[in-house]
Amino acid sequence: MWFRRPVTIRRSRYHDGSNVNSESLMKQLPVLLIVFNRPVPTREVILSLRALRPSRLYIAADGPRPGCPDDIQNCAKVRQLADLVDWPCRLETLFQKQNLGCGPAVSQAIDWFFSHEMCGAILEDDCLPHPDFLAYCSWALEKYRDERCVYHVGGNNFGAAAHVFAGASIGFTSLAQVWVWATWRDRWAAYQYDPATLLEATGESWRDWRLPTEAAKLKLADLERTVRLQQMWDYQWQVTVLNRQGLAVVPSGNLISNIGDGEDATHTPGDSRCWLPTTEEGFERTRWDEKAPEPVEINERLQSHFIEIMHLTPHPAESSSGFIKRLKQLTKRIFRPA
Repeated sequence: MWFRRPVTIRRSRYHDGSNVNSESLMKQLPVLLIVFNRPVPTREVILSLRALRPSRLYIAADGPRPGCPDDIQNCAKVRQLADLVDWPCRLETLFQKQNLGCGPAVSQAIDWFFSHEMCGAILEDDCLPHPDFLAYCSWALEKYRDERCVYHVGGNNFGAAAHVFAGASIGFTSLAQVWVWATWRDRWAAYQYDPATLLEATGESWRDWRLPTEAAKLKLADLERTVRLQQMWDYQWQVTVLNRQGLAVVPSGNLISNIGDGEDATHTPGDSRCWLPTTEEGFERTRWDEKAPEPVEINERLQSHFIEIMHLTPHPAESSSGFIKRLKQLTKRIFRPA
């Protein structure tokens, strides 16, 4: 895979100590934290990671935007939060000097992460993980490592009701949702950032996506708008998974809460899906193993829930008003005020 050398890297800062708990899988799982200019939620996320104490943490930060003087101060404050990493940990940082934008900055950060690691969990600065999120990721990455149809381990279930899972610990969907997730290097190697190239490669294969036709059309339209507007990265990952008939693991208990809803949110200004509570249940490997289905089919009720929550369900009366709403949501991600 093509990989651009990072602009600025502070490599391998170690906090030595003998109290690393090697019995905990979650502490051995590498973690990438993607940040920018929001010190308040970023601090909360780092403090949550302090409780989880991963032994390898990568922090990637985009640079200040031109013409946004507040970014200089806020980006500096965010980068200083790396000093909160005071547990036994190998800390790697990728701090961009100039602003790449939320599309290239994130995709290149993930490239950088997987140039060092075979698998790992990926968080952004506004997604607060459940205390057992990393243990769940470690389990799922190990369990489905050799299941080539599984591309994505998600932590968010959009508050799906328990009955959707019919007693199972997880479900499978074809929609890879990226509010805290994990994957393997070899799956990420299939990712294509350039939306025009990906759209051309997709061709008519969207008709074979494991989605209802109308939902597939709307997801294809997301990719087409990305070609025009640029600065997104997650639609490309979703389409990559769809093109390969891939599956995403979804936990029966919600394991993240998006705390980024607000005026300064890039992706979620006024988004009712934010601030969903996380499950009160803890991760128990034996119980989750016993109740985990084989990755042979999609949980259709879970798939329908994701289709609805991700705005992939057209309504007859929606037509132009629905299109305008979706376009506004998309353009907010690009042209938000400073």
